[in-house]
Amino acid sequence: MAAEIPKLYYFADPMCSWCYGFQPVIDQIRAEYGASYDIRLVMGGLRPGKLAETMTPARARLIRHHWRDVAKMTSQPIDESFFERENFVYDTEPAAKAVIVMEQLAPAHAYAYYHEIQQAFYARNLDITAPETLAALAAPYGVAAEDFLQTFHSEIAHKETWGQFTFSAGLGIRGFPALVLEDKGQFLLVTRGWQPFEQIKAVLEQAHSTLNGESCEIGKEC
Repeated sequence: MAAEIPKLYYFADPMCSWCYGFQPVIDQIRAEYGASYDIRLVMGGLRPGKLAETMTPARARLIRHHWRDVAKMTSQPIDESFFERENFVYDTEPAAKAVIVMEQLAPAHAYAYYHEIQQAFYARNLDITAPETLAALAAPYGVAAEDFLQTFHSEIAHKETWGQFTFSAGLGIRGFPALVLEDKGQFLLVTRGWQPFEQIKAVLEQAHSTLNGESCEIGKEC
């Protein structure tokens, strides 16, 4: 029996601006290390449900500042017409649940869909808190809107979504993106927050020897 390869958890949220900026980096990680690690996308839960905030003018100024930092650092396109919305509720649960729905209905396309809804939100100013928008974005991946919405509103999807949020919180991951490596019951924090690929690569290349020693403390603010 072949040995189980280590897991590399990517904790993210589709409505997290630095996760959007991290898109080219995680794509490179998946391309280079996909054979070495079982890379798993985990929805972290940035501001889900009752934690969602209405976008007041003060909140909009803060978010705009973060978005501009992301664009400057990563060259990812940003559509600032988002900030013309009034009383937008920044609820990240629907988009996270949508990724989980795709994992259930079209698992081979779940990761591409995750990137698709990021692009839709940040670069095309679509409202990815709306289930109908999320269903329309799933159509190119062969998922009918009726099937998507039925699964989206199911108790199974709700429980799996909050199960992933709980897993993230249980590891002390409170900010995104984050990468955590698990091997033989040991956990190594690879990165907290956005980092360039070369810096992450250096950590991954030393990961096996590190995991054989003391594991990283990951129960800290990320």
